[in-house]
Amino acid sequence: MRTRLLALTVCAFAALVSPAAAQAVDLFATVGPDFTITLRNAQGQNVTQLDPGPYRIVVQDRSDFHNFHLSGPGVSLATDVEAVESVTWDVTFVEGRYTFVCEPHATQMKGAFTVGNPPALPVTVRLVATVGPSNTITLTRNGARVRTLAAGKYVIVVRDRSRRHNFHLTGPGVNRKTAVGRVGTVTWNLTLGAGTFRYASDPQAKRVRGSFVVR
Repeated sequence: MRTRLLALTVCAFAALVSPAAAQAVDLFATVGPDFTITLRNAQGQNVTQLDPGPYRIVVQDRSDFHNFHLSGPGVSLATDVEAVESVTWDVTFVEGRYTFVCEPHATQMKGAFTVGNPPALPVTVRLVATVGPSNTITLTRNGARVRTLAAGKYVIVVRDRSRRHNFHLTGPGVNRKTAVGRVGTVTWNLTLGAGTFRYASDPQAKRVRGSFVVR
């Protein structure tokens, strides 16, 4: 009888401390009325990292032209863009990365946080390509001309400064160019594999050109 009673006591205690029975942690989300969006904890601090587990998110949507959209592993919740409302979401966060945005203004109203310790994101290197306004063309990294690169992901900011030139990049699996007759800045997200890459202004490809090697 004593053994059975002890076993029942242990089971009851385990149920009380089970993660499934853990109390939800409160978070507070706001969007608007201006171009602001936040997610804070009970101490008023911006959320950047959380432990996996249950959370209760109180959302204050204070504008009829914004919304609060939370997404990540197992979660996709949003308020109505055209409504001013207060809602409460009960969610369970797992290890990974989560983002929150105002969908109509996602490029300027956004935030992110991690849960647990997810693997680090691969580093994306930024390059700057420039052509014109004279007969010049360059591809640089931190101000230095690119001659060799490691294979991987790159963001290339292309600054086309002349209507009589363009920037045309070619190489293994890549063929991207700006338009002759236009000026402006565009951004390319590219994965560069091993090989030789060349860039030139198509109207003067023999004079306005350059190259680099990816290993």
